[in-house]
Amino acid sequence: MKRILILAAAFAAGQAGAAVLVAAESSYQYIDATAATMYGGSTAGWETTGYDDSAWFTGNAVFSNSTGIDSNPTQTAWDADYDPKLRHTFTMGSSMGPLFAHVAIDNGFDMYIDGVWVWSANAEGYTSYWEYTKNIGSLGAGTHTIAFQLEDHGGLTAFDFQLDTVPEPASLAVLGLGAVALIRRRR
Repeated sequence: MKRILILAAAFAAGQAGAAVLVAAESSYQYIDATAATMYGGSTAGWETTGYDDSAWFTGNAVFSNSTGIDSNPTQTAWDADYDPKLRHTFTMGSSMGPLFAHVAIDNGFDMYIDGVWVWSANAEGYTSYWEYTKNIGSLGAGTHTIAFQLEDHGGLTAFDFQLDTVPEPASLAVLGLGAVALIRRRR
C-alpha cells in the first residue's frame, strides 16, 4: 500500500509540473479553409520556420463547419471539402521533453515541426478530444514553427491541437494500472 501512495504522489507531482507549449484553441495563421480564404500566393516551403505567412489569415481553433468539438465552439470556419494549411509559432526558454502532441481531427492531417514531417493520421467519422496522441520527443530552446496540412472528405469537419509535457489521460491510467499490477505481483 505504501508503494501505491508513493506512485500516486509521484503522478500528482508530474501533473502539477506539466507545461503546455501550444494550448487548445490557439491562434494560427491559415489559408484554404473556405472559398473566402483561398490563397493565390506561393506556398513553397510553407511548413518551414522562415516562410512568410504575413499575408495569410489569422484564426483560433476550433476550426470547424459545425458546432465545434465537445463543449468547445467553432472559432474559425473550415468548410467541408477544403484542405487548409495552418501555422503556429511558439518559443521555448529551455529544452523540454518528452513532448506530447494531442490532435482532434476529422478527417486527416500531416504535422511538421520546423519544416520536418513528424506525424500523420487519417480517419473517418467526427472528432472528439484527444483522438490522437504521440510522443514527439524533445525540442531545444528557441522559436519553433508547427505546421499542419489538414484534410477533409466532406460532411462534418473539425480540428484542434495541444502540445504539452503530459501524455493523454488514457495512457496515464494504463500506466498506473500496470504499476499497481506489478506491485501486487511482487507481494
